[in-house]
Amino acid sequence: MSAAFPLDRTRAGEGASSCRGFLGASGGRPGALGITLSLLAALGLSACGTPGAGEGSLDSLFGAARAAEARDRVPDLYAQAEGALREARQAEDAAAADHRTRARLLLLAAIVESERIDHEERRLALEARERRALREAAALEAERAQLQERQGRELAAALALEQARLAFERAEGDEARRAGAGGQAERRLHLEAIESLRERTRLLVAAAAALGAEPSGTLALLDRLGADPSLEPGAALQRMDALHREALALLGRTRASRAGPGAGEIQALIEAAAEHGFAAEHGAEGLRLRLDGLFIGRATRPDPAKLGRLLELLSAHPHGPIRFELRGPGSAGALLRRRAASLGAPGALGSIERASVGLHGPDPAEPSRLGLDAIFVAYGAGSGVAPAAAAGSDQPR
Repeated sequence: MSAAFPLDRTRAGEGASSCRGFLGASGGRPGALGITLSLLAALGLSACGTPGAGEGSLDSLFGAARAAEARDRVPDLYAQAEGALREARQAEDAAAADHRTRARLLLLAAIVESERIDHEERRLALEARERRALREAAALEAERAQLQERQGRELAAALALEQARLAFERAEGDEARRAGAGGQAERRLHLEAIESLRERTRLLVAAAAALGAEPSGTLALLDRLGADPSLEPGAALQRMDALHREALALLGRTRASRAGPGAGEIQALIEAAAEHGFAAEHGAEGLRLRLDGLFIGRATRPDPAKLGRLLELLSAHPHGPIRFELRGPGSAGALLRRRAASLGAPGALGSIERASVGLHGPDPAEPSRLGLDAIFVAYGAGSGVAPAAAAGSDQPR
């Protein structure tokens, strides 16, 4: 204590006790506030009981903007400081100094706590802004991916339409050109067929790339599409047909990597089946194809050309199981069993694990019908996906 203000030993003890006692008034809570009050008490302990600072400086501290903010943010602590100030004004000089010191420390503690709360609120606001920015960035990335996928589908659809138009134009001229027999005419037909297959194969590769096929596989296949001058037209046509089947298999593997068939792929299967002469019916149990033309007359073995086109469909549309149902009247049971055996042979459907062949008796709608149905289970209405409109099909066949 200052020599200018002598105090007896008892009063000095009371002053120090009252200075330490204001911590108890705050509840003695641990944590940031308790530590702050303890530090302020340690710094101000020597001033306890000393009437050094005047009321003017303390009043100016209470009138500062930071004190007003503390009053709004920590009203309980600020009220304790105001109470200590009132006690200082009502007490005698010796005790008033202790109360002023206590009021100053409580006010400083309120200001420190107010600023801590302000910093915490700003930190939380910045974290919230950061989370919003991350969510917006994720939404933009998802939108970009959807746009890229849609552009890929539109490109594949445009290429498919153009290829179909070219193929139709060539088909119209094929009949007239076949009438002119001769080696040169046959050679030209071979070359045109090769070129048609090459363009269709390029379309299939482009579609597989748009659906996410590995670039190494698509580029390698495109490199092999070039003409080989060492081959005769017949051999070159066989080579191009093999590349076409390889592109179909690549497209099928790429589609198989997706969760299931989309509306565009279902529509593509319907259109491809129609091109091969197979009628399609979209129902709850699946997409049903009528394959009556697969067996000609009362033959027990499928027509090789139509069987090849059916296998291409299976390769290009790989999702889910396929049920093959042989139907006919009871009198045709022996014929149906022989047909089932030929379909299950390794050269037909025997090597396709997802295909099953069974006898299902007469067709309820056509009891005398002798035919074959294929049900693509994953492509039906039960999958929750409807076929796209024919003009909007975004998948090659």
